[in-house]
Amino acid sequence: MATQINFNQDAEFHAEVSDLRELGWNFDFEPDSDESNYHIIIGYWGKSGKFLMRIVNSQKLIGGIDEGSDWENAGDPSMIKEDLLRLNQEGKLIKIDQSVRWQ
Repeated sequence: MATQINFNQDAEFHAEVSDLRELGWNFDFEPDSDESNYHIIIGYWGKSGKFLMRIVNSQKLIGGIDEGSDWENAGDPSMIKEDLLRLNQEGKLIKIDQSVRWQ
């Protein structure tokens, strides 16, 4: 069963690069990078309705090391909501954290 997503509050979503690519997302990786070592964190700022994203090294994050890109604009909020809801329904979101509070 999918977790209920509340887009009235701040949240953080983790998704696989490959799952987002299937939905038409594009990412720039170094030619020698193994994309399977990374995943995408999508931050949602509930008050502004803005989504930002960053690429992170999955293995290092599991080990407690937050290594990844800077936050950047993720795109059209309505399309991102649709994609997140779809991934959630399909059970493909790695993590949903609705306890975060962005500043």
